[in-house]
Order: sequence, then C-alpha cells, then structure tokens
Amino acid sequence: MSKFINSFSHLTRRTQKMLVLSTAAVLFLGIVAYASIPDANGIIHGCYKKTSGQLRVIDGETSSCDSNEVPIQWGQTGPQGPPAPPRLITVGTGYGTFAFIGCGETVRSKDFVKQSDTSSLRITYHDSAHVSIVTAGGVPSYVVEIRIDGSAVSPTPIYSLITGETENAATSTGFTSFGYANGIPAGTHTISTHYSGFNSSPSNCFRGNAYTVEIEEISF
Repeated sequence: MSKFINSFSHLTRRTQKMLVLSTAAVLFLGIVAYASIPDANGIIHGCYKKTSGQLRVIDGETSSCDSNEVPIQWGQTGPQGPPAPPRLITVGTGYGTFAFIGCGETVRSKDFVKQSDTSSLRITYHDSAHVSIVTAGGVPSYVVEIRIDGSAVSPTPIYSLITGETENAATSTGFTSFGYANGIPAGTHTISTHYSGFNSSPSNCFRGNAYTVEIEEISF
C-alpha cells in the first residue's frame, strides 16, 4: 500500500488530475446505467441464453442481446392478483333454553374481529323467535333486525319479517336473515339482533333455543 502511495505521489499534478477525473467519469457512467434499469416506463429488460437459460439484466436503451440469447422483459410492478377468498368468521352457534326477554332488549349479541378496512361482510343469521302481540285489529307483524355496534347495517338493513296468522296471535317461527354490511372498519365489533314492531308493538318476546350467526369477510 505504501509503495502505491509513493508511486502516486511521484506522478505529475496533471496526471493525478486526469486519473481522478477518469475515476469520477467511470462512477458517473455506472450510476447512469443503473438509473436506467428499469426504464422510464418501469420495464426491466434482460437476455437469457438459449442453451443454459442463464439470465442477465441489461439497459434496454443502450444494450441488446447477443445472437445466442433471447430478449425478455417484465414489469417492475406486476399485475394485481385475484381477490383473496372469503375469510369465514363463525361468530356464534349454540343451543339453550327457551328464554323470555324484554321486547326492547338485545336478542343475541356476539363479538367478532374484522381484519381489513376495505372488505365487506356477508352475514347469515338463523334463529327462532316467539312474540305475543296484542292488537286492536289487523294481523300482527314484527321484525328481527341485525345491527353492528348498535346501528343498522349498510347498504341495506338486514332483518326478518315475522307475521302472525290472526289478531292477538302468539307467533313462533324459525327464520334466516341474510345480507351484506359495507363500511365497517377493521377491529373488534359487536353483532346483535333486536325485536321491533312493524305495524304494532310486541307485548311479550322470547328467543328460541338453537341459533347460528355466521360472517364471511370478503375482499374485492
């Protein structure tokens, strides 16, 4: 190393300056060549040998493949892949006793975790309900509505309409509610169901034994 330094010191000032400029030019050209890969359109150019398949990357504007090579190119950013398959969230399923609840109370309530801010939820809720409705006339009806964090879902509210056969009827039935919920951010949420009157208010409300609440998270 000392010999190299001594040799360099004996060079004329002009020769030293030329060596420095030459080194800088080489480094600059290397930077320019690197900066042009990929090209201005984001395309990477390369060549692979016909016999061995050996691949090398080139500057497509200043270089070309040899006669024994095949040109190839690809985008730096690939095309968007297909949507992820639905992620199944089984929120709750159970079997218990037939229970009386207040008509203004929550029928069922379960927490779930959503992973993405941009996905939609596909909801299937199966239950059985019993409501005694006293009316002054007409056929009693009521709904069982699905809410998320206490609010109706969007774009379309999800509910099942249950209709009695006669006045003052005690209606008991199994039902399945199905629909979609958009605009729900990622995180922990609560799905719940509620009774409400359609053309009259229920006087006594019960919930059935078996139920299933199922959610699928769908990416678009």
